Formats: sequence, structure tokens, C-alpha cells
Amino acid sequence: MPLIMGRDQLALKGIMGIETPAATGDGEGDTIANTPKLVSIEPGLPEWSTEVPNSNAGGSVYFPMTIYQTTIDDAAYGFLDVPYVENINEAAQFTVQAWFKKSGGDSHNRAVWSIGAGGYQNGSSLYIWNNQTPYWNISDNGSGEYITFNNPTSFTTDTWYHVVCIKKADGSNMTETYINGNLQSNKHSIGTYAADTSGSFAIGIRDGAAGGYGDRGWVGYITEVCFWNTALDSNAVSLLYNSGNGKDASTISGSNVQGYWRMLEGSGVTVSGSAAGAPTATFRAKKLHQ
Repeated sequence: MPLIMGRDQLALKGIMGIETPAATGDGEGDTIANTPKLVSIEPGLPEWSTEVPNSNAGGSVYFPMTIYQTTIDDAAYGFLDVPYVENINEAAQFTVQAWFKKSGGDSHNRAVWSIGAGGYQNGSSLYIWNNQTPYWNISDNGSGEYITFNNPTSFTTDTWYHVVCIKKADGSNMTETYINGNLQSNKHSIGTYAADTSGSFAIGIRDGAAGGYGDRGWVGYITEVCFWNTALDSNAVSLLYNSGNGKDASTISGSNVQGYWRMLEGSGVTVSGSAAGAPTATFRAKKLHQ
């Protein structure tokens, strides 16, 4: 992965007060020893934005890919961390909505959200591969299934998209995905699903890699992330998309909303979960996993 400079690197580096560490050799040709590290970094200040997909949206956050990087093994991603909540992490059926717009170069993978271990062992994540192909993966005990989309097959840079991922009862064709209101043809067919209860719900990264790392840090804007612990139907999705105008997600099956992160704050390092009892998301950073 190339050295990230400019906005993606510097937006948080200075305000977090992070000093770029000197590279150290381990005698085997590596600039940084490939051993597990303490990966949590104290929160910095996210880049709040008024860049939104429509007038019904809240604010948004621009996610830089790296806070600093001197080598591949020394990169850190900024993301929003939602602490473990049973009704999110262990929901047998769920729906996740997000509005997002990717920016920057396309040489890296990037995740919109992840649950549990983000699909490494148990969990799920929505991400874009470095060939610009979007995937939604679900894994159970290390057996993963990755589906692509057909309308569109890829996401254009600097364009807003509305994506709703719906996990229904376990079994054949147990998921539905809608992009800008369009139902996609591919569906998951995993027999059982159990999220990793040690993980969190993360926005802007795929969390839960081996050794506590994260990967696939987002570059671009994310807003209006909502989690329901039920499978919404097509009528609900149509209301949420609202011909591109969006809608207050808490008005759709509101009793099932477990968290609704609208990025309204405009300052600070936390984002309210909006719904009663919903967890607050905190801006953090994690080391890059390769």
C-alpha cells in the first residue's frame, strides 16, 4: 500500500498530536517487527462535514484512511467504534442502512461497517475491494460467504449511495441488499449465523482481525447509519430511500431501531446513537492489519 499523504494522512495527524515513530529493524529485513501490538489509540478529532446526500440527512464525517504511516505495518485507521450491545451484535435478524460517498484513490480496500469480528470468524461487513467491487460478507465459524451486487456492480467515486443490508432468518436466500432502492439479485445462503460476541459494531473499518487489528479503513463520507434488530421489508426500504431524498430512519419500525448514528454533532469525538438506550459511537483508531 502506498504512503498516504495530503488530506488522507494529515487531517488527523497534527490534531491528535501523534509523532511518527522511527522505524526499527528486527534483523530479518522487516522495518517493524510483525508481532501483536497494543492497537488502541486515544481518540483524535474526526473531520466533521456538512457534506450530505440530501436535505433530510444529518451531518457527516470524512474518514481519512490513515492517521500516520511510515511503513505498511505502521498505519492506523480512524473509525467510529460502537461498543458491544446484545441487540446489535447478537441479532439473529437485522437491517443496516448507510449513506456513503467514497473519495481518494482506489488502490486500497475500504469498509463501510462491520459487526462482531467483521467476517473473519463470526460476523459481517460491507466493503469495497481495491478493484472497486463491493461485497457484503457473512461468516459463521470461519466459513464465509461473499456476495457482489448487480445494479450497480461498482460504486463511483464522489457519488452518494444508499445501501440497505437485510439479514433474515437463517437458511437459503437469507439476505437482501438494496442499493438506491434497487433490490440486488445475489443473496447469502448460510445455514446458521452467530456473531462474535467479543466484537463491536464499527463504522468505517472492518474490525476484529487477528491480534486486535483493524483493516479496510474507509476514505470518504459516511452518514445516517442505522441498525434495526429485525428484517425490514421492501416497502420500508422504499420509504427510507425516498427517491434519493432520504428519511428519518427512526420513523421506520422505530421500536426495532437499536442505534441511529446521524453525525449531527459537528464537533467532538462521539456520535449519539439517537434511539433510547442506543450506544454512543466514539472516534478511535486501530493499527492496520495486513
